[in-house]
Amino acid sequence: MNSTIRTSVSPVTAPVRLDEPAELGHPVRAEVDVAPEEPVFAGHYPGFPVFPGVCVLDLVHRTAVRAGPPGRGVRLNGVRSVKFGAAVYPGDHLTIELRWTEPTGREEPWSVSASVHRAELAVANMRLSYREE
Repeated sequence: MNSTIRTSVSPVTAPVRLDEPAELGHPVRAEVDVAPEEPVFAGHYPGFPVFPGVCVLDLVHRTAVRAGPPGRGVRLNGVRSVKFGAAVYPGDHLTIELRWTEPTGREEPWSVSASVHRAELAVANMRLSYREE
């Protein structure tokens, strides 16, 4: 892992370790360790901490922006679909794999398909759309 993503607007303090961005159409892989000290665990849920699904979405978004289409700045345009399959707990190690798809027409957004896993469990699958800035 060669690059680290950290942002001050995210509710998640854990850095995302990103492989060097792949060529367009090839998968991008990132990893994150969800520390028990993450601030979001304090309220979600006391006595039974579970990493919020919106924070998983945030990790995918942070990865997508960092590994976006070469030479283009992008901003989130929409969440097309999200399916959660397993919970994330303090101390879990997550692997994020995403793939960018180029727009088919001038007015179409860029698309990201992503999967998130912990160990052998599928945590989430999602599709996001982005517009060029």
